[in-house]
Amino acid sequence: MSKRESQLMFQIFSEFINGLNHEQYESLVNGNAVIEYKRTNTIPIDDRLKDSILKSEKITDVERYFKGSLKKDIILFCESNRINVKGRDTKKEMFKKIANHFNIDYQESKDVELNEVMEKFLQLTDGVEAKQFLTAHETLKTKKEIIQFAQLLDVYVNPRHSKVAIVDRIIESVIGSQLRAKVIRS
Repeated sequence: MSKRESQLMFQIFSEFINGLNHEQYESLVNGNAVIEYKRTNTIPIDDRLKDSILKSEKITDVERYFKGSLKKDIILFCESNRINVKGRDTKKEMFKKIANHFNIDYQESKDVELNEVMEKFLQLTDGVEAKQFLTAHETLKTKKEIIQFAQLLDVYVNPRHSKVAIVDRIIESVIGSQLRAKVIRS
């Protein structure tokens, strides 16, 4: 600790001690009271941030307001607003808890879109049509999105396989099983 920092620390202690009345001072000296260190909120714009979050409608807005914030800053915000979070919670879980606390719709738009895609996909009965649907759909552009879609359909896919192989596996599992079930029934 530098000389300047030491001076600031002693000044803080001095102001604290001078602010005590005689009874509080005696309790502290006798060991009946303690001085406690409590970290204050490091987010200087806490009230403006809270107002912005109150105006938001989706969890993506909450994520946008905290973009670039450290996890510890998000935890401090949650503590100051009495939101129960744990240190092991991920940022995404914290955002959900914040959204829940402020009554914001925290169902991710991606999940909603994938559910809608799944409903349309399950109505298809032809493999070629299904392949065109999956390759042309704007929600399923990346391999990661296709893997999430497969998980939603309870289809096991190997993430190491190519995007085309994963799409083929989804079609084989879902459309193929529908066709086999249809043949067995008739």
